[in-house]
Amino acid sequence: MVRLNEIRPGEVAVDMPAATDAGLVFIGRICTPWTDRLACPRQGRRDGPLCRIEFFAPWAEGLDGLAQYESVEVLYWLDRSRRDLVRQSPKSDGSTRGTFSLRSPVRPNPIGTSLAALVGIEGATVLVRGLDCLDGTPLLDLKPDRCTFTPLAPRQPGDEEVGEPDEWAVARASSPHSRPAEPTHAGWRSRGYLPHFDSPDAVQHVVFRLLDALPAGAMAALDRAGATDRLEVVCKLLREGHGEPLLADRRIAAIVENALLHFDSARYRLLAWCIMPTHVHVLMAQMQGHPLSAVVQSWKSFSAKAANKVLGRQHGFWAPEYYDRFMRHETHLETTRAYIESNPVTAALCRHPADWRFSSAWMGPRDHGPRGLDEDGLRLPDAVGAVDRLFLDGRVPPGTRRA
Repeated sequence: MVRLNEIRPGEVAVDMPAATDAGLVFIGRICTPWTDRLACPRQGRRDGPLCRIEFFAPWAEGLDGLAQYESVEVLYWLDRSRRDLVRQSPKSDGSTRGTFSLRSPVRPNPIGTSLAALVGIEGATVLVRGLDCLDGTPLLDLKPDRCTFTPLAPRQPGDEEVGEPDEWAVARASSPHSRPAEPTHAGWRSRGYLPHFDSPDAVQHVVFRLLDALPAGAMAALDRAGATDRLEVVCKLLREGHGEPLLADRRIAAIVENALLHFDSARYRLLAWCIMPTHVHVLMAQMQGHPLSAVVQSWKSFSAKAANKVLGRQHGFWAPEYYDRFMRHETHLETTRAYIESNPVTAALCRHPADWRFSSAWMGPRDHGPRGLDEDGLRLPDAVGAVDRLFLDGRVPPGTRRA
C-alpha cells in the first residue's frame, strides 16, 4: 500500500472528479495505539491490541442490544489516505494491480472496514480487537457481523430467491479443490475415527473460554510465552478457576454441546470434547473448505446468543480469542484425547471421565453402569456426587475448584 502518499514506479494516478455531498456523518472516533502510518498494521488481528470506539451524542443509545454479538463490522473514514490511484504496486517492485483488487486504504472513497472481536461496552464506548487504523480515525458505522446476525424483521419474497448458476459458479463447483458438505446429523458418530496423518486433514486441540475466565494480567503472561507454550499456559491459568462458571449451568452446557455436535462429520470430525465450568476443550479433525477460525466462530456465535437468551442478559459471553495446537502423530492425539476427557477428574469434579455429563467420555462407551435421566430429560450419570450435581445445576459452592 502507499505508505506516505508517494507514487511508486508503475502506479497510475488519475484526476479526481468534483466531489459530491453524500450526506455522510461521522458518528464517533476510533482510538488505537497507532499514530504513525509506518507503524500501523496492514490488516487487523483478532488478538491484536485493545481499541476503543467512542460514539458521539446522540448515537450512544444505538448500542442497545449489541452486546449479544461476538463480532462487529466497523466502517471508518481513512481521512489521511490519497484517493487518486487506479493501479497500485503493493510490493514496490514495479508490478501493479487494480485498486479494486486490493484492500489498500488508497481508494476513490477511502472507507475502511474491519471485522473486529467485541470485547465489551462501557457507556458510549465499544471495546474491540482487530482494527488496523490510526488513532483518531472518524467512525462511519458499526453493525453486527452479518454471518452471525439473523434479521428480526418479517421475511420478504426476495429472501427466498436464488439465481441460476453462472459459468464461474459451475467452474468452481467442478474444481478438484471443491468438496460438497456432507449432510448434518443428530448425535455423535465420530467415536473411533482416527485420521490419517499423511492426509491434508489437520487435527487440532482447540480451547476457548468465557470472557472473564482468565485473571487480570493473563494476556501479558501469554504474550511472554512462546507459540508452542501458549496453550499450556492458558490451560494452567484456566485451571485456577477465575470468573463466573456459567458453563456449570447444564442448560448452557447443553447449548454449547449441541453447537459442537451440529456440524460433526459435515464441517469437521469431533474426536473428543469436554465442557468445563469456564472453558471448552475440543479435539477435532478439520475438513477441507472449513477453516478452523470459521468453525470456532460458528460454535461461539450460536452458543453465545442462545445462552444469553436463556440467562436473560446481553453481556459479552466468550472471549474473542481461542487457542489451538496441531496433533503431530497418533500418540500425541491419544494423549491429548485422554487429557481432555480427564479434565473434570483432575479438577476433582467427578471420579471417572465418563461421569462428566458434557463430554465425549460420557457419550462414548462406559462400563460404570447405565446412565439415568434427570427431570429435564438430560442424561446424568448414576455415580455423580453431590458436588458434581451442584456443578451441573450451576450451583457451585464458594471455594470449590472450577477448572
